[in-house]
Amino acid sequence: MLVLVDDKIFRFIDEPGIFNHLYQIERKESYLYHHSLDVAIISGILARWLELPNQDVNDVVLAGLLHDIGKVLVPSGILDKPGKLTPEEQEAIMLHSSYGSKLIKKLKYISNKVNLAVFQHHERVDGSGYPLKASTEKIYLPAKIIGIADVYGAVTSNRVYKQRISPFDAVGVLEDMMGSLDISICMAFLNNIKDCFIGNNVLLSDRREAKVIYWSKFKHARPIVQTIDGECFSLEKTQVNIVDFLG
Repeated sequence: MLVLVDDKIFRFIDEPGIFNHLYQIERKESYLYHHSLDVAIISGILARWLELPNQDVNDVVLAGLLHDIGKVLVPSGILDKPGKLTPEEQEAIMLHSSYGSKLIKKLKYISNKVNLAVFQHHERVDGSGYPLKASTEKIYLPAKIIGIADVYGAVTSNRVYKQRISPFDAVGVLEDMMGSLDISICMAFLNNIKDCFIGNNVLLSDRREAKVIYWSKFKHARPIVQTIDGECFSLEKTQVNIVDFLG
């Protein structure tokens, strides 16, 4: 596991256009497998954007890779259920972070820092998270990072109960969640990821293809695009939306 982090995942973290690749890659293996890799990579990128020391980045990546390991102890019938979960099933899902922490404690070569990040990755700064409803000052920084990466990775992936959304819509989801996520970390992620998508081709709701040429850092700002026939306009001033991400 540790060799995998050193030799593989860090290559993706430093690769230009990695967010494009994560969205467009064909997913043949299980959701949990791909989601764990996605969260590890995205968490590592965010840790780099926050200029954390290399060892801390390594811990964040490993915790991201292991963050959902506790789901191996959740019945597959609940994890793979296509419909709405019952309250009892939701409680069973919410136990996965505690399960994961207990599993990691058995692995002596994994640090307590990594274990804590796995345990807390669903905590929220407003106290609405789980398993302990911890307040912001009690939530470990890597857990806050992984929590943001987890949300982005989940909503941009197809799940058994919900189709994925585009990276552009995912930005809006995170902006709407700003009250429950660490604001400074979330803003660092959003500001940097917006820059990553400038220059990408998209499909508009009027079926035209366009290129993203600018995206303001202001909250809920929408991109400025240029169509293939040269027309430039802001999506804030029109009913046209981005419906697909072409890379």
